[in-house]
Order: sequence, then C-alpha cells, then structure tokens
Amino acid sequence: MSENTTYTETGAVNISEEVVQAIAGMAVREIKGIALATTLADGLVEKFVKKSFKSVKIEMNEKEVALEVHILVDYGVKITPISTELQDAVKRNIETMTDLTVTAVNIFVDGINFVKESKKPAVDATEE
Repeated sequence: MSENTTYTETGAVNISEEVVQAIAGMAVREIKGIALATTLADGLVEKFVKKSFKSVKIEMNEKEVALEVHILVDYGVKITPISTELQDAVKRNIETMTDLTVTAVNIFVDGINFVKESKKPAVDATEE
C-alpha cells in the first residue's frame, strides 16, 4: 500500500492508505441505513486479522485521494439521499483528519440489506 508523506519542520508524517480506508469505513458506520458491502470470506478474515476495509478502494497521491465505496442499503431506504450523505461524510472526515483533498467519493450500491424486524415481546396488561 502506498503512503502519503507530509514534511514538517521536525520530521515527516506518513498516512497510509489503510488509515484513509478506515476513516471512510467509520463514516459508513455513522450513517443509519447502510453498511459496507462484504463477502462471507471478508467477515471471517476480519475476525482473525486486523480490521480491513476491502469495500473501500483508494487512489492516493501526495495531496489528493479518490475513493470507491461499496455499500449495502437497508430495504426501504432511499438510495440517492443516503449516498449523498455518505459522500459528504467521507469527504469531510478524510479532509478534516488528514489534510488530503478528496477529489471523488464514488458510491457503488452492491445490494439491498433485508433486515428482519425483531419481534417485541407482547406487553401483558396484567403486569401494570
């Protein structure tokens, strides 16, 4: 993986692609109604290896980064508004934390997440 290096008066600061991927992945987790698209194999690997965001692809040079984010959208959620919200969050978080300029955040909706509603236990009127 490539790194972004910034030189300061006292030394250098290196930002790896994995850090940018993690920031983007955390932005996805902050937004209700979406999740990173992962395969079963990705899920198993993440349990045993350090956190990896394979659903976030990065193209990075010294001062700029472009991202490709693959997501699943919960059934019933409007895709365009949630994708725009995600683009804004990813751009804001990366630019704030790294001083990189985000040139593009391309969202790919890879599927629909059909979430089953949990059954709530019936309230017994005699308990009150």
